[in-house]
This record gives sequence, structure tokens and C-alpha cells, in this order.
Amino acid sequence: MLHFGVVLVVVSALASMVGGARPALSAAIGVVLAGVNLLLMQKITSAMTGADGAGAAWGLALPFKLVALVGVAYALVRGGVAQPVPLAMGFALLPLTGVFLPRPTSVPPLDSGRQTRRASTHPRHRRDTALSPSSETSRRGEPAS
Repeated sequence: MLHFGVVLVVVSALASMVGGARPALSAAIGVVLAGVNLLLMQKITSAMTGADGAGAAWGLALPFKLVALVGVAYALVRGGVAQPVPLAMGFALLPLTGVFLPRPTSVPPLDSGRQTRRASTHPRHRRDTALSPSSETSRRGEPAS
């Protein structure tokens, strides 16, 4: 939530300095649309990967979400509420800053220092133990050196 607020304020301020109030409003609307889009994507993907088995039905919501998003953006531009370029810039900056900003301290590091193999859902591939150098094999099935 902090990330969203910071991006919203910074994008609005920059757009205001560069182009004035209308581009600032357009960019802010773009950031809000991106935030709503990301929240909906989180909801849909969580439901699709849930254990209750209703994932396929949620997959049908994806095209409707996309059409609704494009429709809202079109209506905002067509109605003169938002300008297209600042709207698109605001929409793009929220996910981009999420990629390029440092990870928060509450998120565990990607490399925890221990190599583990992902647990497979297929019974033949299931292996939940940590890899040790002696148990690793090369792609050809030979022991690793």
C-alpha cells in the first residue's frame, strides 16, 4: 500500500510540473487503474491456483477484466476526463516501479543460501529433501563432479 501511495504522489507531482493539472489528474487516474488491475489479477490468480478446484471458472474472468479495463480507459479519454499519454504513463509506472525498486525487508530474500528442489505434484517426481552435492546428478544422469 505504501508503494502505491508513493507512486501515486510522485507521478502526480511530476506530471503536474511537466504539464499542469490535467496531465497530473490523468496520470493519477492511470496509477489508480493499474492498482485496481493488479488487485483484480491477484484475486483471480489466487482463485485459479486455490485448492478448492474452481480455478478454471476464474480463468474465464480474465478476458472480461481486460475488456473492462480498456473500456474504462477509452471512456475516460473519450469523455475528456483523462489525456491518453499521461493515463498510459501512470498505468505503466506502478508495475514498473514494483520491478525496479528494492524488495521490502518483510519479503524473504530470493537466495536463502540453501538449494532446495521444488516439490513436484506428480508422484513419480516427488522429492521434498534438500539437495546435497553428493546427491546431484548432471543432465545426462551422471553424478555431478
